[in-house]
Amino acid sequence: MNKKANAVADGAVTIVGLFVFAIICIVGFSIFTEMNTDIQSMDDMSNSSKELTDDLHTQYPGLFDGLFAFVLVALWISSVVLSFFIDSHPIFLVISVILITFVLLAGAYVSNTYAEITTDAAFVDAASSFPITNFIFDNLLIVILVMTTSVLISLYAKTR
Repeated sequence: MNKKANAVADGAVTIVGLFVFAIICIVGFSIFTEMNTDIQSMDDMSNSSKELTDDLHTQYPGLFDGLFAFVLVALWISSVVLSFFIDSHPIFLVISVILITFVLLAGAYVSNTYAEITTDAAFVDAASSFPITNFIFDNLLIVILVMTTSVLISLYAKTR
């Protein structure tokens, strides 16, 4: 099978992988918030343990929100750099644009699913602690379009 045809599958897997990472972070923070509340209310725990747990709870959203942004940008940069090294003929640009439509369709489904999960009453407070992740998933189609356009430019705009 042609290796270039795997671009759509790779794009969809990347989008779903980022979605799973974001949901795991939000659900994890929701669980950690409940645990932190229970730990803070325990009388037999030392103050240093309570402070440590509270500090970890405070740092959790910023750390994982930044990690999500870092992973997204790293994937984008690596895709652009690696696509530059692929030999491609300009005639395949039309096929690539058609295939990008399928990636955008997958992105629309993922974005809507993320919105449904994060607006659920159980996760709305936890999800509001991840502003970068929320922004990316709220604008996922634009993000995908910018990323795929830069990959296409890197793939087809080089001299032969």
